Amino acid sequence: MNIFVSVCSYQDPLLPHTIKSMMQTKSNRNNVVYSIFEQTRYEDSLACTEPVLVSRDDVIYKRIDPEYSDGCVWARYINMLNLTNEYDFIYQVDSHMLHDLNWDRSLVEDYKRAMDMAGTNKVIITGSCKSFSIEEVDGEIKTYPRHDEYDACQVKYYTIDPYNFIPDVHGDQIPSTDMPRPAFHIMAGNFFTHTDWIDEVGLDPKIFFTGEEIMMTMMSYAAGYKMFHHSKIVSYHLENTGNWHTKTPPEDAKAARRREILAEIGVWRWKQYLEACREDLLLEFHKEFGVDFINLEIEDRAKTYSLDVIPGKVDILAISKKPKKKVKLPKTLFMSEDEE
Repeated sequence: MNIFVSVCSYQDPLLPHTIKSMMQTKSNRNNVVYSIFEQTRYEDSLACTEPVLVSRDDVIYKRIDPEYSDGCVWARYINMLNLTNEYDFIYQVDSHMLHDLNWDRSLVEDYKRAMDMAGTNKVIITGSCKSFSIEEVDGEIKTYPRHDEYDACQVKYYTIDPYNFIPDVHGDQIPSTDMPRPAFHIMAGNFFTHTDWIDEVGLDPKIFFTGEEIMMTMMSYAAGYKMFHHSKIVSYHLENTGNWHTKTPPEDAKAARRREILAEIGVWRWKQYLEACREDLLLEFHKEFGVDFINLEIEDRAKTYSLDVIPGKVDILAISKKPKKKVKLPKTLFMSEDEE
């Protein structure tokens, strides 16, 4: 099988660790090409610091300066333009991840099992990851993956934000299973499916930041795709990205304002999609998964209750309910006069 790995990085010094980890742990059974879109200055980029890596035959590489980036979804959309008909699968990952041995075989086998369970090849394998921590010693980064008996996941929601209509997600860790488990949410940083998905669903480059995963989820569901979690997670995500993974200075006021506007455009885009979505489709989603996007309610079967026992996440429910700051959008781009 031919697998297209999409990795988009925004000034992330862990990018080479992610790529090397995948290269060193893949099996010999599948052909893998790593498509990298780096949004960083040249002096910090792989092109400058890892030229041998960039020049490999199994690497597709492009870079822009970070100030020209329009967000993670936009970057992932651009990166997928490198995908051609020779590939069977696409695997989209974050730029601060590690992988277990034979990760590619595990993903393909889970896809095949899920395809048998669903009775269709419209299958997505997705989920949250295990975690790893890092330590910098004498300028060298050390990584420490965490291993325990909880090496599968079940993603559920804990609230739907009344401002942006986006559900807040948590991936509960559970023991591994013999078969993939049915899912109802896509985790964009750990997403594996057949390349047909690009033509049948694809990414919305106007989401930019906020709303990426729920838009992928609903568009995939509308196109007839069945979502599944891994039988056993094969990847590790950096435990605390906010503290370390991006060593960039604070944004200036202009850049921060631009990011705020782009995020708000994504919220608007998602709201417009939800408004235009057929009601019978939303009712079907509610009936199947217990998530009601018409009344913004979550049934007990779709809720997670593990947040109150997770250190550092006790106050997330309260935070999610705080009113959001209203951002005035440039009406000439996307709104009519009466929506101003």
